[in-house]
Amino acid sequence: MAFNRNNVNLGNQFAHAAEVSRGESKENNSSGRNYFQIPANMKNHKWGPKEERFNVLLAKNNESDDNNTGYKFYKPVPVHELPNMQDPKRPHRYPCLRIIGKACPCCERKEIEDDGTKGGENWDRIKPFIPKERILYYINPENTEDVLIHECAAKQKGEAAFPQRLMAQATAMSEGGMPIPFASPNEDGRIVKVNTAKDSFNGNEFYSASAVNFFPRRELPSDVVYNKCKPWNEILLFGTYEEMTGVMNGEDPKIRSNPAPQKNQDADNFRGNTQQNQGFTQEPANTPQQNQGFTTSPVNQPVRVFPDEESVLTNSRGCPNGLSFGNDFETSRKCCNCNAYDACKESRKTN
Repeated sequence: MAFNRNNVNLGNQFAHAAEVSRGESKENNSSGRNYFQIPANMKNHKWGPKEERFNVLLAKNNESDDNNTGYKFYKPVPVHELPNMQDPKRPHRYPCLRIIGKACPCCERKEIEDDGTKGGENWDRIKPFIPKERILYYINPENTEDVLIHECAAKQKGEAAFPQRLMAQATAMSEGGMPIPFASPNEDGRIVKVNTAKDSFNGNEFYSASAVNFFPRRELPSDVVYNKCKPWNEILLFGTYEEMTGVMNGEDPKIRSNPAPQKNQDADNFRGNTQQNQGFTQEPANTPQQNQGFTTSPVNQPVRVFPDEESVLTNSRGCPNGLSFGNDFETSRKCCNCNAYDACKESRKTN
């Protein structure tokens, strides 16, 4: 169905997005299974040395969503990271199946293991099954008809990153008590301007968003641009319950010939929000198993093995979290919130 800018009601999503904090851009190339795919007519976005000006675009969660209320300018995705036996530092990533109203083996396992206490042994048991919050945006560079996908973490410790800067500025320029509707397809929308700054860590340099501002558009984004934006749930690479259970126990992702997963009407053990959706399955990694990642415990009894963060503290080569810089890339929950993520990743490639 073609985009119709006259039937768009953005509701309170700008206020909701203002509560979504911080993230860092991350490439969509990993030997591990990724949780989303980039459509053939798009590219992945990463900050560069120059100032950037772009429109933030709208897309529906599902093609069948109502034209009046279904458009969203960002997509929060809870992502489960499961062990990759070929490269334990690059886990296989799966969108939580509860997004589409299906039972999720990771969430079920977390609920079984969780005894309600905070920290200690309970945290060690449940942390492998807690999804990490990620955010997706469609962006359109000014004066082009290109569409890029920007992906980042929803939460970030330390210096503010793009999602936090975006919504903080929109709130500071509020109109009528609401953040300005910068992603509106109509005259009240804005161009987003991002200034970047070069950072360095341990000799590796990278760019990050350092400031965000909004300006009036010279022209509205064309319908051609909006029509390129696939529904959010159609670019998510959902697995099946059985596949995710297998990967939790050390198996490789499997090729699935079945179509996109549909809403499960019989998921009695599902607790949380449900949305009707269609998605994708993922191509296989075809990787040999090694005795790493989750140990190969009995089925439905996975255990995630993380390095002992205290023991590696003395072996740190500059990691701000006390790990071994480059060597321990993506081996701790601290890595996804680390300001030196990209630098550590590049260092790992050169080691």
